Amino acid sequence: MTRSFTRHYLAGLALLAVALLTGCRNKSDTQPLDVPIDLLRNGDLALRCGTSIESEIVIGINGKEGAYSHIGIVIDADGQWFVAHAVPGENERGKPEYVKMDPIAVFYGRDRAKQGCILRVSDDSAACRQATAYALWAIKSGKTFDNNYDWQDTSRLYCTEMVQQAYRHAGIDLAEGRHTRVASAIIGGTYVLPSDIAANDSLRSVCHF
Repeated sequence: MTRSFTRHYLAGLALLAVALLTGCRNKSDTQPLDVPIDLLRNGDLALRCGTSIESEIVIGINGKEGAYSHIGIVIDADGQWFVAHAVPGENERGKPEYVKMDPIAVFYGRDRAKQGCILRVSDDSAACRQATAYALWAIKSGKTFDNNYDWQDTSRLYCTEMVQQAYRHAGIDLAEGRHTRVASAIIGGTYVLPSDIAANDSLRSVCHF
């Protein structure tokens, strides 16, 4: 292969990967998983194993260590439960992807989640308030999704980055320096995945469903 052909071939593969990552979702069943609402607290971490191609990729990278592919922060807004999160491929095509807040029934809809769990960071309500305040600020500020997955650039955020930054503002380092190295011509790089946060021994499991 010539260098030009190889470059265009890899670029084509990258575009195909993006199309698959953002376009292949099961829209047939939006009924939510059976989330135990009465156990939730403001600031809990909401993890899910998604139904999309990118979810399979994330889980495949970590194998048994990464049962969950996406993470957000549980927020009580006027007595209703929501999840603040940063995710690609859920907005209308052509529209920017922002950090957003979905009703928990939407976040755990069966078109988006195969299974889920709730982890509790702290019983310190002040820390939880600070973390949720950051998440709400990211939403109101129009923080866009970080398609480069650049951990060092906080001007845009991906899911684990948003959660990490939220609790860092409360003085809690969830990732504790953990990261995952991916060796791939298309998606190679160093990322912090949901499993890197879930590995924090100080987190308490609230429920799995």
